[in-house]
Amino acid sequence: MKQTIDARALMTADLNEPEFQSARILIYGGRNSGKSGLAERFAHRWGALVQGANAQAQLSALCSTVAEEIALGLETMVATRDEMTVRVESAAESLGISHVLERNPLQLSGGQSQLAVLACSAAMQPAVWVMDEPFTGLDDSARIRVLALLKEYEGSVVWTSVRPSEAELNLATHQVKLASADAVQMTAARVEDSRDRIFELLVEEMRSNEAANLPALHVKQLAVHPQPHDRRRIWGKRDAPQPIFSGLDIELHRGQILAIQGANGAGKSTLLRTLAGLIPSVGGEFLVAGRSLAGADAAQRVGLVCLAAQYPAHHFLASSVAAEISLGPAGQSSQALRSELLGAVGLAGKEEEHPQDLSPVEQHLLALATAIAARPAVLLVDEPTARLDESGVSQVVRLLNAYCAAGGAVVVATHDAEFLARVKHRSLNL
Repeated sequence: MKQTIDARALMTADLNEPEFQSARILIYGGRNSGKSGLAERFAHRWGALVQGANAQAQLSALCSTVAEEIALGLETMVATRDEMTVRVESAAESLGISHVLERNPLQLSGGQSQLAVLACSAAMQPAVWVMDEPFTGLDDSARIRVLALLKEYEGSVVWTSVRPSEAELNLATHQVKLASADAVQMTAARVEDSRDRIFELLVEEMRSNEAANLPALHVKQLAVHPQPHDRRRIWGKRDAPQPIFSGLDIELHRGQILAIQGANGAGKSTLLRTLAGLIPSVGGEFLVAGRSLAGADAAQRVGLVCLAAQYPAHHFLASSVAAEISLGPAGQSSQALRSELLGAVGLAGKEEEHPQDLSPVEQHLLALATAIAARPAVLLVDEPTARLDESGVSQVVRLLNAYCAAGGAVVVATHDAEFLARVKHRSLNL
């Protein structure tokens, strides 16, 4: 029988009592509702294993393969190598990542990283397993596998979710619903009020485009690989990399949104990084507003095409939010536009905070606001609604629609069907 309990009841719950044995406890609520903090306090009380929201930050960087990464936590827990091997392979198989066991953990996609970290925890078989947003960035198949794993798990499971699916709600034996802070609700109202103002400022400040009649993005027979062949290599022989996909053609015009979809590891983020000029292609060509990125410096590239990355913490260069959104081409926009964008994503009043001190959600929104402030011809966005509540999704929808209406074009990689249902778009499945 499912029960709804409050935070106090959760913190006083005795997992040894029949009511809570093998419990499946879902903590959910909007942004700034305190989900992560409550989960951490609960885990501390029970000495539980905790899996944080940022999977890539939890990879040890000590192991050369995913198999070694999963085995790392088992080294002092199991008696024999055979038992360790069985646990590693079982965890990987249950989550559908057996095919990446020999890959470098630091070269996985965002979704694959999430599954690898889940496998690390599952292999250790903790009595109480606490997870913060374990479904973030997963495709439908991976979500089904994780749900099946949690359903069959022998211990107690606690997880947080900002927008729980019906399947998550059905799995939970106990639900803790937390209210969002009033300040966040006011921020959502401010986004509604400032939508027209942001559009007006973007129309005034969008970079002049002499090639307005040309496609914003023209891609012909593109082939990409996350680690292209290093032509500077002199000693030894190295085979050219095999592209993860090739023969890709895209034509995107101003005012259009293209949604890139596909399974975890299909190459969505790699495609965005290639289009941003961060990694070279291994075949084909592409033009942004009629121009090639070849020979362009960083500022020129960002003026043409700018990426709001899935994990932007590694990309921040400034020591404050205000300074970050004022770097490079973004700093050439008006103060009014930058202020409106920060307000729209809920960062008004946090201008002097260090970007690394923001929550992962706030970092993601800062990266989006900064990319929009750069006013490129093509805006690239990687999983823009990950870990966002309904208010946050609405913020992103409004911003992207305003950007397109002002003459920009957007390429977005996402697994979020609810988000896509709210924006007019074309789809490309990898």
